[in-house]
Amino acid sequence: MWLDEQRLIQRLVPRLLRFRQTNFYRIIQRTLMLTFPFILIGTFSQIIQLTVLTKTGFIASIFHLSKWVPYYRYLHYPFDSLTTLTLNGVAVVAAFGAAKYHAKLN
Repeated sequence: MWLDEQRLIQRLVPRLLRFRQTNFYRIIQRTLMLTFPFILIGTFSQIIQLTVLTKTGFIASIFHLSKWVPYYRYLHYPFDSLTTLTLNGVAVVAAFGAAKYHAKLN
């Protein structure tokens, strides 16, 4: 078993190192670094929306937020808009970033 793992590592590591030096890898890496903040903000917004701002959400059902928080049923609108804006805009940002980095490298 140990020899098979060693042979696999000896074959796989040089190939991965060569792949990391390709332009394709660099373009994908930089594009993902560009889109990460949008995905992070959109995901946190969606988590808050689903756990706190829906009546069947975990925190909302434990603390019964709909009974004592004023304007509770309207609070989900900004989070819904933020989630839609960030997560749906990621495709546009990714396309722009990939084109930009591809043009820079070539």
